[in-house]
Amino acid sequence: LARLLYEEMQGKDHFELKAWVCVSDEFDIFNISKIILQSIGGGNQEFTDLNLLQVALKEKISKKRFLLVLDDVWSESYTDWEILERPFLAGAPGSKIIITTRKLSLLNKLGYNQPYNLSVLSHENALSLFCQHALGEDNFNSHPTLKPHGEGIVEKCD
Repeated sequence: LARLLYEEMQGKDHFELKAWVCVSDEFDIFNISKIILQSIGGGNQEFTDLNLLQVALKEKISKKRFLLVLDDVWSESYTDWEILERPFLAGAPGSKIIITTRKLSLLNKLGYNQPYNLSVLSHENALSLFCQHALGEDNFNSHPTLKPHGEGIVEKCD
């Protein structure tokens, strides 16, 4: 859902700057900030200090409307979030940060009490989605020998 929204905004001028960062297990503020800066056209400058990196990031987004997606976040450290968000306070009104996570407790700590929960797909819908990506078709009718394997993968992925 976040990817669709991000891609929808790619061709539009609503946001002056856009960045997508896959965060995953290791919440490294320095690397996340560096990737964001590079994504919004900050070049490949080398930084050895987090403060200098965040000053450069703040200058780049100052008074500009941005869209930032932090995908698959696991860290629940509020202190980490406070440090990471500092440069973004300089952005223009209307700027947005989208966080995708499986950690409801993280959203609660950050003050988001109304997350958008995605429900698990039904087995039939999950199988159809898998088939679309694997075979470019809606079902296994043309490949019946592959159906048991596809069903097994869908079950493992839940």
